[in-house]
Amino acid sequence: MKTFVLALLVPLVLAGCATSATAPSFSQAPVPKPREDAAVLYVIRENAVPYLFTGYLDIDGSRAIELQQQGFTWIYVKPGARKLKHHWPGLAGMPAVDFERNFAAGQTYVLEMKGRVTNRRDPLHPFSISTEVHPVAVAEAQQRMTACCRFTPPASSATEF
Repeated sequence: MKTFVLALLVPLVLAGCATSATAPSFSQAPVPKPREDAAVLYVIRENAVPYLFTGYLDIDGSRAIELQQQGFTWIYVKPGARKLKHHWPGLAGMPAVDFERNFAAGQTYVLEMKGRVTNRRDPLHPFSISTEVHPVAVAEAQQRMTACCRFTPPASSATEF
């Protein structure tokens, strides 16, 4: 009976762990063409807690990106001030983070999805959880995406937000 239960649980636990190994690497992935009417936004998720859940990025209330571990993607973003939200599925128990970002046409931006669980060694509040988004320099992001990550298409068929 234990073997049967384990056989059912292992695929559930491993599901969503990382981007598929058959997905294109950074050097094989589609490359965005620079445009005068939009910015290019890369999003990378190299290693973020919660490991088993997909991370989401919404732009102006629309789901733009869904990333698993060791994944990256890119989209075009209309210029100007945009409202973004990085969040996780409800079962992940992680908070969401809302933020604003200005985008300029013809520019390339990189954001990194992060989630953290920290042991605080406080018996009343033993853990601290956070959801974070960090800007990354383009050259650094290219090196990191080459070393770790696989391409994931945007969450919707639209590649412009």
